Amino acid sequence: MTKSDSCPIRGCRGDFSLRHTLRSHLPEVMDLRVPVHDNLTRRRLGFFLAMGARVIREGTTLVDLMRFCSTMGYTLHGASGNPSQIEAAGALARASGEEAVAFLDLLHWSILTKLWALLPVNEQEFFRSTYALSLEERESTSRWPEAVDSHCHLDRWSRKVNVNLDINIWKSMACMSPLVEVEINLRAVVTNFCDPSTYPNISLLETLYGVRCFSTIGLHPKGATKYTDADIQKFCMLLERPEVVGFGEVGLDHSVPYAEWLGQAILLKRVFSFLKERHVLVLHCRGADGDIHGKEVHMCLLSIMLGVVSPEQRIHLHCFQ
Repeated sequence: MTKSDSCPIRGCRGDFSLRHTLRSHLPEVMDLRVPVHDNLTRRRLGFFLAMGARVIREGTTLVDLMRFCSTMGYTLHGASGNPSQIEAAGALARASGEEAVAFLDLLHWSILTKLWALLPVNEQEFFRSTYALSLEERESTSRWPEAVDSHCHLDRWSRKVNVNLDINIWKSMACMSPLVEVEINLRAVVTNFCDPSTYPNISLLETLYGVRCFSTIGLHPKGATKYTDADIQKFCMLLERPEVVGFGEVGLDHSVPYAEWLGQAILLKRVFSFLKERHVLVLHCRGADGDIHGKEVHMCLLSIMLGVVSPEQRIHLHCFQ
């Protein structure tokens, strides 16, 4: 972890992220997932004015706080201006009589955390206890739309962040991913296993299926020259499992050297013979550098599929240039 990615709170070894600062530092009233209402807005305004009095002086306004942050050189960590931030700023503007645009970034977690770091520990504890959410407000943080991640690679992700793929995967994702910055409630994922070296065993397939992580099995086209008969045999065996909902990702990737293109086409023709109607076909189709619209690779893919893949086949075109 680099210094710039470290939490600015003295003595904290956590990462500088919205998830960490909400869980470990900032008062609960600053959780922008909570639907805006008058009482919440009054408490948020009270928090800002009280913090301004401690950091700057009595009578500090929201705009004063924002100017102070600019003078201190505080910069945003990530994007600003999401819908919840704008909604909360608008409510504060109506309550305070100030212009929302003049203090919008004050509601961004990264700016707020840098201000928070100026407070002594005992005052941080006081503010956290004083500006907590009610039970009803805590439950309302699930207001965002439900969504499904239709394409991810949990095997690659788990290696990258050094966590185990097991029954606790949702807990691991909650701790290690930045999804709290995306205004959705993730309800399920489709995880693509397309590297034979990290294919799941049957036990893992069953475990993931039971916790709304639905698996597909494929052979990524970039590895076409390396796959062995044993790899393809394992691919076919896993496709028979009822927990496997998709076939892929498979396809063509012409961003690799031309000498590898034929091998990809041969592999694809070979594996299409194992495609079952119950599977969703997850296709990867990337053109060569300079082929902006991928016309060449799309025509190649269509010519391979013609007469082999049913016109009624359900397809998820994952990578299309």
